[in-house]
Amino acid sequence: MDVPSRNHVKAGGRARVTFLSDHRADPAAVTVPTRVAHCSHDTIAPPQVGGFVHTEVAGGRLGPRNAAGHCPQLAAPEKTTAAVLSFVGDTAFTGGTG
Repeated sequence: MDVPSRNHVKAGGRARVTFLSDHRADPAAVTVPTRVAHCSHDTIAPPQVGGFVHTEVAGGRLGPRNAAGHCPQLAAPEKTTAAVLSFVGDTAFTGGTG
């Protein structure tokens, strides 16, 4: 009889929480400038997910990358870094000084 490893059981629990949780109301609570990075060929979440988050975050910017995978920082690290640096450079940050 095969007994699942502890890692297997933990992964199964995380997957269950991930796929059964509903966080659709959460993006509306975001109050800071936000760049939504979403791979154009995400293997887990379709483009509609990135579009939804983008429209629900006030002032959010959508930056789909022409890359495959669910983690843009891994799938297209150079493009993702450039997008983040551009976003940070374009975003006015006053550090609370007005």
